[in-house]
Amino acid sequence: MNENSAFDYTVAKKVEGKYLLYRIMMIVGYVLLGSAYFFGLFLAHFYPLMAFVVLIVWIMVFFTWRYVSIEYRYETESGMIRFYTVYGGKKKKLVLEKRIKEFIEISKCSEDNLSRVSAINFNNVYRLVRSESFGPDDYLATFELNGKNCIVYFEANEQALKILKFYNSSAR
Repeated sequence: MNENSAFDYTVAKKVEGKYLLYRIMMIVGYVLLGSAYFFGLFLAHFYPLMAFVVLIVWIMVFFTWRYVSIEYRYETESGMIRFYTVYGGKKKKLVLEKRIKEFIEISKCSEDNLSRVSAINFNNVYRLVRSESFGPDDYLATFELNGKNCIVYFEANEQALKILKFYNSSAR
């Protein structure tokens, strides 16, 4: 990849807030499922099948844990930026694909900018940042999609900022 025109960046979602609650609920669900299976077989006197409790819980974890192990991936290439949600490090789902020059505003998530954009009614809000609270590397970009105001919150480093500035020097 050409260092000046392409960029890939991945951030893992922090375990906090509702996301922490979901992870705890999944673990409790695994324990309850394993316990119910074990005690159900115990009450039915199917003792040899109780050996499969670990296998069944492992299968449940294998197929469901990815939905509480979330990362966000940003890719730029040839003036396009793509935002993905990656589940479990494997399943990549495209959230948004946009030309960088179509952004109306690209700015840092500072108190002033956040208070200014909070007054605007956005139809679609894409929050693709690591934490519930905004950090020093978090940015926002506003754009129109089918005539509706939209905003995306994302994390960027110096290389990403150079690419964004190169393809959209007119953005505020």
